Amino acid sequence: MGGTEEDHFPFHENDLIYRHHKKSTKENSNAVIFFVMDISGSMTKQKKFLARSFYFLLYQYLNHRYENLEIVLSCIIMKPNLDEILDIVKFVDQLKQVDRVFFQVISQPMGLNFDYNWYKDKKFCFLWPDKDKAARIIDELITLKKNGSKIANSLNHLRYFKYYFLNPNKYIKDNRCNAEDLGMEIGIDGNVSICNKMRNLGSLKKHSISELLAMNYKSIAGEISNCSLNCHQVMNCRFSEE
Repeated sequence: MGGTEEDHFPFHENDLIYRHHKKSTKENSNAVIFFVMDISGSMTKQKKFLARSFYFLLYQYLNHRYENLEIVLSCIIMKPNLDEILDIVKFVDQLKQVDRVFFQVISQPMGLNFDYNWYKDKKFCFLWPDKDKAARIIDELITLKKNGSKIANSLNHLRYFKYYFLNPNKYIKDNRCNAEDLGMEIGIDGNVSICNKMRNLGSLKKHSISELLAMNYKSIAGEISNCSLNCHQVMNCRFSEE
């Protein structure tokens, strides 16, 4: 056979290059926004406008950064806004940009020693609604929830709200408080607590988390289990149907 070696084996350097698909991970992130607004007497029209403007800008930013964004309106049921509660649900149902509305009930302001009759105090009584009217409103919320309204609370949670307004001094739960199962809070001063109504576990300035848990968790958890206060955590942010 004649010819050069290249004639017999006509390979080129490019023939040694091959391509294949390489899988790459695309990071997806989710976010939930809770819009909460103070409507007390200190909130002027200008301050409310500034708050709404901030919410709008925050929504635009997060909507750009996150693939899945959920917007939840948070509303506290109390006397000053009781007549507007059902309108809020209708507003959320009609607004495509808002996914859900989550209701809370007014409770004793935090940072104070618990008082069973706090709602009768002249400092706070303006917040407490008429019990029968509040019960009727919550019954309507339950009906709206059953009919598919975008209410985040469970039916049982709404029922507990009704029991609470009708008899605020009666503990709403049939069993123990389970706040110790739901995490810890670390204050800016380094103090660690399971429940802000109980004594602290201790300070991170002196001990590690594991040391604090070993020293004090068991006794404080026992105190929480025996607690029967309708505090903010039981009613709202740490509500559990257990």
